[in-house]
Amino acid sequence: MHSRRPFRLSDRQREILTFVRRFVDEHRFCPALREIVEGTSYTSTSVVHHNLATLKREGYVDYVPGKIRTVHVLQEDGDAAAN
Repeated sequence: MHSRRPFRLSDRQREILTFVRRFVDEHRFCPALREIVEGTSYTSTSVVHHNLATLKREGYVDYVPGKIRTVHVLQEDGDAAAN
């Protein structure tokens, strides 16, 4: 049995989590991919998408591929929750 290395969020992944959580708190609906780009330090939707896929795989967020406004936080990183 292989043991998995513990996943550690990057600062930019933490930034996405914080943005999504705050966006939903403020607007009561999930942000679109473009809104995540505009509200963070990212400049490319493809880079945000890649990081969202990683966050989904690790259980931090969920979304329905191909559907807009479905990104939501499942689990908070301790640092993200404190911001």
